[in-house]
Amino acid sequence: MTLVYVFAISVIGVIIGILLAQVRVNRLRRRGLYPAKDKATMEDVRRLALSGRKSLAVGAYSEIYPRSSLQEAGRAVDQIIASAGQRG
Repeated sequence: MTLVYVFAISVIGVIIGILLAQVRVNRLRRRGLYPAKDKATMEDVRRLALSGRKSLAVGAYSEIYPRSSLQEAGRAVDQIIASAGQRG
């Protein structure tokens, strides 16, 4: 029975985490810091990545390329950051 409680609490924790992340993204969209739904561009990804918001950049990249994995999106954002460092 304890295992059922642990599982239920884990599921509830994941759901709460997803909801909080969505609230955060919606708040950033209203402030103009994150692109509107389905309107993200690679320039948005670059701007987010270079401003230190890597997780948001990965999210925007994933919106542009929905078939990419999170690992692929993370590598793409890392490449953007690395290429900007090479220029500066």
